[in-house]
Amino acid sequence: MRTHVSKLAAASSLLALVACGPAAEPAPATDSSALTQITSTLLRSAQRGPLHPGAAPLTGTAKFATFSFWANAGETFHLDVSGPAELTVYRTVSINHPDFTPGTQWPPQQNDTFHVATSNGPLDLAIDHTGYHFLAIGAPDAEAEVAYSVASTVTRRHETTGIKSVASANYRACAVLANGKLKCWGFSWGNNQVPAPDQRPGATLASMGNATPTIALPAKAEDVTMIGVGALAKAAALLEDGTVAAWVDDAAPVRLPLAGRAKRTVRGSCALLEDEKVQCWAHEPTATGSYRLVTSDAWSWPGRKVLSVTASEAVACVVLDGDEVACAPLRATSTPVPTSVPLAPGEHVRGAYAGGYEYGILTDSAVHLNDFFLNSSHRWTHATTTLPATAFVDIASPGQGDVSAVTPDGEIWNGYLSRGVLSWKPGPDLAARVRTVSMHHAAANSHTCALVEGGRAKCYGSYNIGQLGLGDLVSREPSDPEAMGENLPALDLGN
Repeated sequence: MRTHVSKLAAASSLLALVACGPAAEPAPATDSSALTQITSTLLRSAQRGPLHPGAAPLTGTAKFATFSFWANAGETFHLDVSGPAELTVYRTVSINHPDFTPGTQWPPQQNDTFHVATSNGPLDLAIDHTGYHFLAIGAPDAEAEVAYSVASTVTRRHETTGIKSVASANYRACAVLANGKLKCWGFSWGNNQVPAPDQRPGATLASMGNATPTIALPAKAEDVTMIGVGALAKAAALLEDGTVAAWVDDAAPVRLPLAGRAKRTVRGSCALLEDEKVQCWAHEPTATGSYRLVTSDAWSWPGRKVLSVTASEAVACVVLDGDEVACAPLRATSTPVPTSVPLAPGEHVRGAYAGGYEYGILTDSAVHLNDFFLNSSHRWTHATTTLPATAFVDIASPGQGDVSAVTPDGEIWNGYLSRGVLSWKPGPDLAARVRTVSMHHAAANSHTCALVEGGRAKCYGSYNIGQLGLGDLVSREPSDPEAMGENLPALDLGN
């Protein structure tokens, strides 16, 4: 029979020794189980391994063994163990430590571990604290090895499907649902009052789902784009009537005076109109400390097809057919003249990106750079690169030197520009094919939201005020595979 067990009080045993220190006396037992006397020294020296829900059972023989698993608040883990009479589950207070590693010393803040539950049979563990949990099997004072087999499954929390678009910038993110609602979470002023981090939308499970704040728009939304400028988040939504509404932070969205119906909003602050024109906008500060929206003239290249448009807070770049590009500041009063990038024989423009005043053109084997602020002559600078694909479904650039791209097979690749070379590395595995990606990068905060198959949204990266929308204040770093993949839940935005 399964038993439902919640987290015990913090009075349970603390494990606070460092790995390289001398073995200490076991902590006093808080119940009859010998496993509550485990010290961190014993945990580090024990056999261990990752426990993946749904994977083949982990089997072996040992006097004492430990396994780590990542769990998200709101999920239920079903643990099945055969062999030893008892199993005990612990969790770390600081949740960003991937595993017990023999022979290494934890930072002091990683040393505290709480006892969660003990069982002598199958266990249903209701997770109310996101982070790493550790399963201990056997007894630390056992003299003989015993055979064990441990397996787990997980009941996931609700995930919203049918999402049309997702965007992220400056400690917040927004998504368009299938019903046209636009919902946002993360940083919020809340009527000019700055709430505590754990009181912002996305920081608790209770603030998500149907409780996720809905933005009041003039009409239903089809698409959303965001861009971060300083401490501000500038957003725009394409509405079902072909108009675009834009706003800054928590200001009320207002319709833009565009030159025609828009068929797509593009990354940053531009719209592609139905007649192949491109129109951009900027937020200009006023004397009273507020902002007013200023639109550019509609850019038009008669007889040319617009393949893609991208924009930063300062520059817009349009890729035209015939391997030509047209780039200009957002406030440009005239249509930028198409220019040809110096290409090698057989080389073709595959996409463009913009970050700050810098923009670039990606080809099969190179990235060609330009900078409106530093390069008055606007000459293209060639940097070598090896693309992970001959074309990209989507390209995002949150700042100079950083590029994230989605390949046709649904993988994320991240590019880093350094000393004239754009190096690509595989991005995290999201356990689903990726359709589009939106990323924000800053020295103190970086987070990414991706639209994946099934119309679901997944967000990862820094998480200190709810910007990932996962109901806690826990980072999911892409370098930590245990927190990614199937262990990274999709967002619950309700309906």
